Amino acid sequence: MPARNVHPIDTGLSDVELASFACSWSTAEHMLQRVGLSEGQSIAITGASGGVGSALIQLAKRRGARVVAVAGRTRLEGVAQLGADIAVARDSDAGPAAAIEANGGSFDAVADVVGGADFSWRRSMPPKPHSSARPTSAHW
Repeated sequence: MPARNVHPIDTGLSDVELASFACSWSTAEHMLQRVGLSEGQSIAITGASGGVGSALIQLAKRRGARVVAVAGRTRLEGVAQLGADIAVARDSDAGPAAAIEANGGSFDAVADVVGGADFSWRRSMPPKPHSSARPTSAHW
């Protein structure tokens, strides 16, 4: 590796924690490329407070997308600070229905990094009014 590519990092994070950034961010970038998210579109991100989820928020915002982040109640402030337009508690009574309602009933894409039955709602969302296709899902 060329010396110009090596930089000191002054942080309290361990080597293992630092190494996880590359994996999280490359996974998030691949997911957004896979669904073709672009400016003006909307995306719901489940597991938004985790490594991949937090990268998805920031990369989607860089693309000019509207982001609805679904995370645990204690993590909502953190995902909002990362750039989410709306942060919805996954453990609220309304659950994922609140995310759908917060965005006017549908999304252009759903990035589900949690999976499981709790987030099966992404399959039953109605298409956006300007689209004949169901929301594209990047499910890991």
